[in-house]
Amino acid sequence: MNAPSSKRIVLIDDEPAVVSALKLLLQALGHFAEPFTDPRVALETLPALKDIDVLLCDLRMPGMTGIEVLRCAHASHPHIPFVLMSAHATDKDVTEARNLGAVGYLSKPFTPEQLTRMLSDMASHPRGEFRSW
Repeated sequence: MNAPSSKRIVLIDDEPAVVSALKLLLQALGHFAEPFTDPRVALETLPALKDIDVLLCDLRMPGMTGIEVLRCAHASHPHIPFVLMSAHATDKDVTEARNLGAVGYLSKPFTPEQLTRMLSDMASHPRGEFRSW
């Protein structure tokens, strides 16, 4: 069982090195990470995963964008907070993510402190308030 402050996070990024590094970082911070490099596999697996606190997804991936993942995930699991992450998001991308139900945007590259602040902010701010970190 996770400690009360720990989070269970689904990570989706097509770059295996990014997923691996984020998983290790989240584990070092006391969280549990469920990593995926294929967004379609992540969406197929999502119904079987329990107690997900946040879905953290890259924007630019081959075959399926983070916006498309958001649409699919939000349609079937609207209760799971969705955070888009990218080094290349435009204002249009961020606005579209917000309008589709994302709770926030995390700009890459980010520090461990920014990731920690994001997870903390998500726990202390209303779900309807969109945040950028």
